[in-house]
Amino acid sequence: MASRTPLVSDVRSFATGDDKNDKDGGNAAESSELKGVVVHVPNPLSWMRNKWFSYLIRFTVDPAFSLDEFLTGAKQALSFLTRMIIQKDFEMLAAVASAEVVETVRNLVAPWTVEQQHSIEVLVEDITFINASIAAINKGKDSSNVLVDVLCIAVKRYKSKPLLVQMTVRFQRKYDKNTESDWFISNINEFVVREMNAAKNSDQQPK
Repeated sequence: MASRTPLVSDVRSFATGDDKNDKDGGNAAESSELKGVVVHVPNPLSWMRNKWFSYLIRFTVDPAFSLDEFLTGAKQALSFLTRMIIQKDFEMLAAVASAEVVETVRNLVAPWTVEQQHSIEVLVEDITFINASIAAINKGKDSSNVLVDVLCIAVKRYKSKPLLVQMTVRFQRKYDKNTESDWFISNINEFVVREMNAAKNSDQQPK
């Protein structure tokens, strides 16, 4: 499968006022109050799809695969991604992302203001919804590549503004009998930051 060019798009700042109380978890209490704003109602079809997704990976390439462990690692990787973008630490970003993704992000954030950088930070505890689906399992003679698309939605505050952060990211892992490898971000399909109105959006349900 040909690789697609990573894309990070539509990242906007909605900040106003002094941000000194928002750094290093200054608004943790306010952020936790937003957790009920985005409500996800479990979909039986999604549950069945995730069961099949886990079974398919275990049956074809990785008998030890756990969807829960994968999603926990994906949350940590996406939170790490946003922190490295803020710090513009692209060498560290390369620990979880492909060289192509790192270069795309580097070029994108170069002109950003400090406000734009900090508005995208996502902590693991900010994530209210995450789901995964198989994009492809490419089996070769000596190795296999698994591509998984992850949808992540987070709710946070920045400068007293409630923000919704939505990311659609592709993770990839190469299974090779001779070498150890781990999951990494091979593509960023969507990265959107929107200001949200808690009352207006209280009934929205991500699908």
